[in-house]
Amino acid sequence: AQRIWKSKFVGNDSGFVSDSRLKTLIKSKPPILYLFKGFVDRDKIEADIAAITDYYRAHGYFQARVSRMFEDDDEGKWTTLTFVIHEGIQSKVRNVSVMGNSKFEQKPLEEKLTLKGGLPFEQAKMQKDALWLQELYGSQGYVFADVQPETIYLEEPGQVDLRYDIKEGDRFRVGRIFVH
Repeated sequence: AQRIWKSKFVGNDSGFVSDSRLKTLIKSKPPILYLFKGFVDRDKIEADIAAITDYYRAHGYFQARVSRMFEDDDEGKWTTLTFVIHEGIQSKVRNVSVMGNSKFEQKPLEEKLTLKGGLPFEQAKMQKDALWLQELYGSQGYVFADVQPETIYLEEPGQVDLRYDIKEGDRFRVGRIFVH
């Protein structure tokens, strides 16, 4: 059974993410004290490739591609696992819009979103903004308001538009409250 001597990364040259951060995303690592675990597991390596790719795409690198390369030692017992990364360009948000809202004014809603035009795309910020919109509607009685963020890819590489589609639903009010 072959073991991993070292895991390394090639191609993450933009300064966006360090090798040490990428190592936290993968499960294919050298054995503990070079004795325990650390076996080459192809399924685990494919899952690591998917995890690295997902990380890049969540930060706006929609064209990111990751592959792997093995360099065996002379005896074939140890291998150096290299993840080869093609980052592509990081997409920036061009425009942000909110559609389907009739209960709140457009401008104030768009101004309070954290992901604005000109900033690099980040999936976590987009989801945080969608949750904020949903909570805003819920606080006004629209408890079943549905907010769907949509990323619109443009012809110009490196640019995306964001649109938050809101289905407000009915407004509910508290009738009577019974305390036992």
